[in-house]
Amino acid sequence: MAVDVSEELVGIDGVVATGVYGTAVAPTDADTALGVTWTDQGVVVAGGVTRTTNRSATVRRGWQQNRKLRTLTTDAAVRFSFTLVQTNQDSVELFHGVEVDTDDGSVVVNPSNDWPNIAFCLDVIDGDRVIREYVPTARVVEVGDQVAVAGDTFGWPVVIESDYNTGLGGHTQRFFSDLAGSAPAPVILSVAAAATEPAGEDDFVKITGTAFGGATAVEFGSGNAALAFTVVDPTLIVASLPAGSAGSVAVKVTTPVGASATKAYTRGV
Repeated sequence: MAVDVSEELVGIDGVVATGVYGTAVAPTDADTALGVTWTDQGVVVAGGVTRTTNRSATVRRGWQQNRKLRTLTTDAAVRFSFTLVQTNQDSVELFHGVEVDTDDGSVVVNPSNDWPNIAFCLDVIDGDRVIREYVPTARVVEVGDQVAVAGDTFGWPVVIESDYNTGLGGHTQRFFSDLAGSAPAPVILSVAAAATEPAGEDDFVKITGTAFGGATAVEFGSGNAALAFTVVDPTLIVASLPAGSAGSVAVKVTTPVGASATKAYTRGV
């Protein structure tokens, strides 16, 4: 392996995000925006995030000469320890494992209860280089001391632990932007009305396809941009139709990688 100092990665920036277990859309690469199914937990104290791999093993030995027979893994998990700075509904619910009563802004604290399963994602960012770790099944297993002292942050220290996920076939999935091939251009597979108004109007459409992450434009005919659009995940965009006449129109999606081939859509009134 050649010596290349440019391959050093420094955790200059990052994102700690959580999602609803079983609902948060799994990422497919290191740097596509996570989307609306994830919650950015905000600022972490300067100590950052500590990632630890925990593994316990038992060695089985035979009677004769204490010969080693096999090594059994008895416990394994990946842990993420960090302290959130912002005091808001997201940090309070993550720390306590219960929902905030928004009527009076309270939570009922019961440390004997198990915290619920969540999805977790950590991005470590150095410029345009990213290491992303996705944990489909995770849980807060420890919370740290909260110290109220003048001149220091009253933070929310948590430890999140992974669990084995059968769909993933492991505990976590790590994506490395430097190790990935060239990002693909977007491809439109279908365009359909997202909802039909009583008069037959189709103000919103669903665009399905691939590689929509980071989309910068959606057009319905040359230069006729969507009034607004949301990238729900890398395979789905919901767009608001611009002004135009009923009939066939060529739909195109553009991302930083390039533009898709057009897909015909027959719009209503």
